Amino acid sequence: MACKGVIQKDYFNLPELAAYSGLGIRFLRDALKDPEHPLPHFRMNNKTILVCRLEFAEWLERFRADSRGSLNQLVEEVMEELSNKKPRQGRPGRKQKSTHGVC
Repeated sequence: MACKGVIQKDYFNLPELAAYSGLGIRFLRDALKDPEHPLPHFRMNNKTILVCRLEFAEWLERFRADSRGSLNQLVEEVMEELSNKKPRQGRPGRKQKSTHGVC
């Protein structure tokens, strides 16, 4: 009995990469031209675009979200904003009672 091994692809064309990654083809095409973080790729015969699976994984890591860092940054921003505000003088929309000799 012959053993059929699973062949793992090292290079994907854009439709294959879209299926592999769950990202849309239009998004991937835009990523190829991104001025800050272009998706590394090979262009064959001015038509076929191939993306290396490992280079795609490295490119994708640049977009990893750090939820703890975001939360810490949010807390710092709120605390800074609160420390810069003047204390409130009563409730907004309510007139303060006068304490100048009138009952």
